[in-house]
Amino acid sequence: MQAKKQIKNLQSFLIDVAAKGFFHLLGANGLSKFFNFGSQLILAWIFVAEDLGRIKSMQSFLSVLVVLAGAGFNVSTLKLTSENRSIGEKKILMSRAFRYSIITGIIVYIGFALLSRQGVFTDDKQINALLWIVAIAIIPNVISEIYLSYFQALKKLKSYAYIQLITKIVAVIIVITLSYLHGLYGYVYALLASKILTIAAIFFYKKKYIDKGISEPVKSVDKPLKKHLRYAPYSMLANFSSILSTNLDILLMIFLNVAPELIGYYAFAKIFINILRLAASTVQQSTNPFFSSLADQPIKFLDRFKKYNRIMFITTFTGTIVLALVVPLFIKLLFSAYNDSIPFFLILITGWFFRSNTYLPASALFGLGKISINFFISLAGLLVSAAAMYAGYYISGAIGLAIGMAITGLFLFLANFVAMYYVKRKLCII
Repeated sequence: MQAKKQIKNLQSFLIDVAAKGFFHLLGANGLSKFFNFGSQLILAWIFVAEDLGRIKSMQSFLSVLVVLAGAGFNVSTLKLTSENRSIGEKKILMSRAFRYSIITGIIVYIGFALLSRQGVFTDDKQINALLWIVAIAIIPNVISEIYLSYFQALKKLKSYAYIQLITKIVAVIIVITLSYLHGLYGYVYALLASKILTIAAIFFYKKKYIDKGISEPVKSVDKPLKKHLRYAPYSMLANFSSILSTNLDILLMIFLNVAPELIGYYAFAKIFINILRLAASTVQQSTNPFFSSLADQPIKFLDRFKKYNRIMFITTFTGTIVLALVVPLFIKLLFSAYNDSIPFFLILITGWFFRSNTYLPASALFGLGKISINFFISLAGLLVSAAAMYAGYYISGAIGLAIGMAITGLFLFLANFVAMYYVKRKLCII
């Protein structure tokens, strides 16, 4: 009987998420991640471990900077335009967020470029020579985040998926070609070209398919900045804490002057972690607007959350076991030069199993407007991550950083579990 109930729940879940474009997004995300994964492996073949470590170091800086530059306006756009408003109001709120984030993006870029040119962040001369160029990608990244949040809120997931897939394929070709021909500089310029290509594709789609369908007169919105600031600051701080925690291992390696070759082995191990993150991030993208729409229906909200959470746990657990068995063999057979990355991978994959199961609770809390809770969880995770990794490094060296990441994943998993229990008590639905 219990088995039949589980099968029925699974069927209900699959039908529900399919209607929201989940499988289009998962398929496109899967292909996109496949091409990205393949390109990372090819880059590992093109570059020596030291240069792969430099690439991962620059990527880590960029990931953190984009969150700061966006100032949370992408999240406030998603939240505000997911609510029951006219399409005209949604368009105004999105356009204002676009303007605000451009301003913050330019400020962050100028500040970071000046500091990086002075060698504030690392002693590595090659990274210092390229970092300020890589940081130019902040602006197109911020723009794409705003528009993709808007598409997400309008439930244009299929269109979002197609844009993501097409631009990723072209970008991978550009990155591999220029990296092979011109080394690190080729990689950097290819990265910028791919970001510009993504923006062009988004603008084209928005003008042809989104704006064209809006016949309703655009109405004014009272105090749009105030509305955005209701969500943006906490969102930015939460995302900043989360992304900094995610990249803290690489950033600590840079600041502690760990050998670039060792960073390269560690970075190679992290390439495979992205496979596990695919399903988790896709579910989060497809459920954010959905949970927002159910915020005033607590019983239905909880029922859907339980179903989604159960599937998420089963999927990530199965994925973790499979990857833990297959990836070490894959490395030994095809990338023996990176055998030293295997111990890093086995520890990191354990931590990411727990971290992947925080995506859905975070999405549910977001839908309920409990963004401040996400912030405090992320901040606590960052503090735990910093303490665990710093202590781990001085006790066990680089392997201690991976152990610190695993401890952080477990902490975040438990913190989100407690937060959801607290919220359900507040809603009087347990």
